[in-house]
Amino acid sequence: MKRFLFYISLSVLCACSSSDDDIIPDVQGQGKPISFSVDVQAEENIMTRAASMPLAHDFIVFGFKTVGGANQCVFDGYTVKYDGKDMTGITPYSYEGGTSFYGVKQEQKFWDYSADEYRFWSFVSNGVSVDVSSDKSKIKIGSSDTPMSSMEHIYVSEVSCVNSADYRNIVNMTFKRLCAKVELRFYTNIPLAGDEDVVNLTNIRFSPSNGDKIAAKGPVSIDYPLTGDPKAKITWPAGTLQYMAFDDVVLHNTNISSNSSAIAKPSEATGADVNVYTVYPFNGSTSFTLQLRQDGEYKTASVPAVYNNWKANYKYVYLFKIGEGLEPVLYDVKVEPWIQGGHQELEFKNW
Repeated sequence: MKRFLFYISLSVLCACSSSDDDIIPDVQGQGKPISFSVDVQAEENIMTRAASMPLAHDFIVFGFKTVGGANQCVFDGYTVKYDGKDMTGITPYSYEGGTSFYGVKQEQKFWDYSADEYRFWSFVSNGVSVDVSSDKSKIKIGSSDTPMSSMEHIYVSEVSCVNSADYRNIVNMTFKRLCAKVELRFYTNIPLAGDEDVVNLTNIRFSPSNGDKIAAKGPVSIDYPLTGDPKAKITWPAGTLQYMAFDDVVLHNTNISSNSSAIAKPSEATGADVNVYTVYPFNGSTSFTLQLRQDGEYKTASVPAVYNNWKANYKYVYLFKIGEGLEPVLYDVKVEPWIQGGHQELEFKNW
């Protein structure tokens, strides 16, 4: 199975220092200010490349440098504003003269070439509360009452490390959403004569086989390492849903192939897309069980654990084939990247 990931390229054309005393600009007496260029791209191994588009959001950036083994905060929660300008020759993002996450006036920053390393991380809160630790290495997004419909609009970055050899190069940062999407689809190979000849699927449930619960609300905590392994550590909230419940599906003579499959809509919307469950990633290694009634007869199907390790920023489409007098069959699993303001058609092969 191929997996894909959308990422947002954050271009920092110049970086930073904590005071004028330790600035060593590339030209004596004149340093270049930091500028940001943010666009949406896809990994090189996808088959159809998405058009580049701006993030079109303000974001908060934290940046640190290491000098003599000590960390210094350079970007202390700077607010980078989206100005909506043409990206040709003029960056649509700026922070000069703005106010930081802490209400402090922002100033231009410059590379300090005596620093051993820089690290950057960022987030887009979109109105959801974010608590930042005193050492600026941890954040907590939302609370126990924060619904997924709010959390799905948040972007968080990975840590971007820049070594001294790359101080004059563009700094690329990777943003992604915190949640995943899960969609169920059905089609049938039963010969259906006309509009009144249908297959009724009712009491549709999709649940972890080991009894684990699915998380669809609550806070997320992220640790951003300032030294050592830069991989961010994400702590997801405890699950509350025992299963995903879907509305009834009626299969007609038009739903006789995988390309004309019918979507099973969630019985309770968790996000903006009413055709999917928007949930937190499911990191357990368990199979899932599909339960339903086919024209009143109880049926089940199993989805192996390898297809259920949901990741943030992905959409998982489970396609089931309904046969006559047989159990439903998992026909295909598709993994699709998803992002604000755009859609991409990808090519997949059946399992």
